Amino acid sequence: MEMIVAERRLQPFVVKETIKPGIELHSMARDLSLEGMVLDTPPELLENSRYLWLEFGLQDKDNRVKALAEITEKDTFGVKVRFKHMFPDHKRKLAIFLDREALN
Repeated sequence: MEMIVAERRLQPFVVKETIKPGIELHSMARDLSLEGMVLDTPPELLENSRYLWLEFGLQDKDNRVKALAEITEKDTFGVKVRFKHMFPDHKRKLAIFLDREALN
């Protein structure tokens, strides 16, 4: 069964970023898709980082997604990341959420 996923741009939301064990940031994110998102994290905070773990809620605090992300672009407004790994059940939750958002 193939799932159709919308490329809906969502309003900013909070993401927990784990840069290294013990180093976490909470920042705003936007432009969520199945492929990745844009983080409002100042690029200088991620200067020596290529990958980071992200965790964010979809609709409620119990419906969370965790993903390993690769930084693909940096500019003065933040960084763009691409999801490199996501557990299948988290990817399915994200796809369902994006489909529902596209219908609204």
